[in-house]
Amino acid sequence: MFLLFLATLCFFQTKLCFFCLLCVDFLPPKTPQKSLRWKRELGETIDPSTLVVVASPFARTLETATLASSAVGIKGFQNVSDEHNDEDARFSADEALRERHFGGFELQSHDHYRTVWVEDARDVNWRAPPASARGGDGKEGGGGGDREGESVVDVAARLRALFARLEATYSNKNVLLVAHGDTLSIATAVARGGGLGRHREHAQDTGELRKL
Repeated sequence: MFLLFLATLCFFQTKLCFFCLLCVDFLPPKTPQKSLRWKRELGETIDPSTLVVVASPFARTLETATLASSAVGIKGFQNVSDEHNDEDARFSADEALRERHFGGFELQSHDHYRTVWVEDARDVNWRAPPASARGGDGKEGGGGGDREGESVVDVAARLRALFARLEATYSNKNVLLVAHGDTLSIATAVARGGGLGRHREHAQDTGELRKL
């Protein structure tokens, strides 16, 4: 369930070209073929020497980012617990790309995501309540966050701050962002300016290359 799409954020004064890659919970057997595909697609689109990689600090995103980066000659983290990459300054992790926090729905059935997305469309400031506010410990087979979740506005704010930092740091670069489903769909909504409450319209399909 890899996803790759191209997004040029035109509101930057310094034009940066963004590629976004959706991470996976595990690396499937056909991952080497995926790596070759990324190498071909990225190589046909950009000069790999201009690429910078920024990933969510979660283990699965760092693993996905390392695999994709290696396809174009960038060294990822040798250990996913590392805080900095001493091997290649073009590869880094950033907290702003972390997975959205879903409050009391954390570590529960994915069916709850639909509940959150309905509320997102109704009110972009809505936050999923903590498990305690939903009655009992909120656990369904384990899990249930003990704090309030993040709203769409919360996630958008950290992404805008990230974009500003990247703009201040890089010029005329291609930036590969490796993150999670809601993080990337909200990032796309921020880039397109079509309404944060409709971010799920930008939900990503497996292996799709998309240009904004």
